[in-house]
Amino acid sequence: MRLYSDSSLAGDASTAYSLLSVRCQARVSEKEFAAKAAGSGRFTSVLTVKAEVHGDRALTSYTYPIKALNQTAEPWVREGGEWRRNRC
Repeated sequence: MRLYSDSSLAGDASTAYSLLSVRCQARVSEKEFAAKAAGSGRFTSVLTVKAEVHGDRALTSYTYPIKALNQTAEPWVREGGEWRRNRC
């Protein structure tokens, strides 16, 4: 989750895209993702992380110093032993 957050906020769309679930990658191409996920110019580190894990699925909530970036109940799925963001 932190790598996804760091890469997307820093404008590293390639790394962020690689951390999307298979389902999400099937719905949006890397080029489309990169166009939408351009760095916000507000790079900041995650302050807190909470995760509810249920088998191979999880809901994560995390906060930043910039409240507008906070995420609540963001879905993640474990694929091939790796956690992938499952919000398309």
